[in-house]
Amino acid sequence: MLVPIPGIDEKSRWAIVVNSNDAAVRQRFTIAHELGHLIIHRYSTPHADGRYLVRFRNEKSAKGSVREEIEANQFAAELLMPERYVRRLAISLRLDVLDATVDREAVQKLMQAARKLQVSAQALSFRIANLGMT
Repeated sequence: MLVPIPGIDEKSRWAIVVNSNDAAVRQRFTIAHELGHLIIHRYSTPHADGRYLVRFRNEKSAKGSVREEIEANQFAAELLMPERYVRRLAISLRLDVLDATVDREAVQKLMQAARKLQVSAQALSFRIANLGMT
């Protein structure tokens, strides 16, 4: 699936390619992540003369250890799961991501919150942990 995005100037156009076989929540995160690259890193060459610059995920980028990937992930997390909202949600649900590994009720609360935000439970778990709420 192609998601057309206006470019930095009138002459450029962007297209984010997402795997249509991925879950909708994964597609949303991918789109938010790639928007992060566009906004934060100001990529200026998405394509030229009908050729597309394709930045495939690889083992290194999947680990989130490349600075640009970390920043894009942080952007996507904040866009899809704003800190202020997630903190209120976690408090209102008495969510503790560490308990979710053993507590059935905590797992259900986490899933409920993830559905509300339209993200994966894993993404929400990471967000809560990264916000130091565990």
